[in-house]
Amino acid sequence: HGTPHSIEHTKQVIERVFERPFDEVFEEFDDTPIGTGAIAQVYRATLKQDLIPPSYLGPRRSRKTTAAAIGPAILKDPPPSVPTASVAIKILHPDVSKMIARDLSIMSFFARAISLLPGMQWLSLPQEVEVFGTMMFQQLDLRNEAENLLAFEHNFSNR
Repeated sequence: HGTPHSIEHTKQVIERVFERPFDEVFEEFDDTPIGTGAIAQVYRATLKQDLIPPSYLGPRRSRKTTAAAIGPAILKDPPPSVPTASVAIKILHPDVSKMIARDLSIMSFFARAISLLPGMQWLSLPQEVEVFGTMMFQQLDLRNEAENLLAFEHNFSNR
């Protein structure tokens, strides 16, 4: 868990990203975050129809197995899922990048200091802090998460 940031920060970020007033982005927006972590928080919302990507306007799934092959209890295939404008909105906390950079500087200082002690070089702490830092900064780029969600959707589209 992290400390939640203000709804004002969330609205400012959304307006900057969508380049329109907050009220013109969503049909509905729940001001209460459904999750708050160390680097961001997540909200539930419903996008305005004109913001739904065209690729999401078709059916989301289809069944390849016929009802007859499953058994007599199922009369027909379930209909494809309806496209939805319901979304999860993830907003980075203010200045989170600066805080991570500061924390990594502190960790790096101590990792280098500890590696100067006799017998501690085998831990390779400075390199571990560097790897950890790279992973943390990758988490700040939410496009990585979006790409992973698209891959997940593609990999499980037939289920």
